[in-house]
Amino acid sequence: MAAPRKWGEELKSQATRSALSARRNAVTKTGAIERIADQLCINPEALRNSFARPRMIP
Repeated sequence: MAAPRKWGEELKSQATRSALSARRNAVTKTGAIERIADQLCINPEALRNSFARPRMIP
């Protein structure tokens, strides 16, 4: 049996979209993942790992 998710798909999707948007902008690119993870109270590595897995983001 798999462990329960620590953060839901909606939060993960929001965080990923925010980080992608921030990383596109040269001014906000540096530290975008850490900053957004801190704002959403999630682990930066969990957010960073969401980029490692290809997926469709609506």
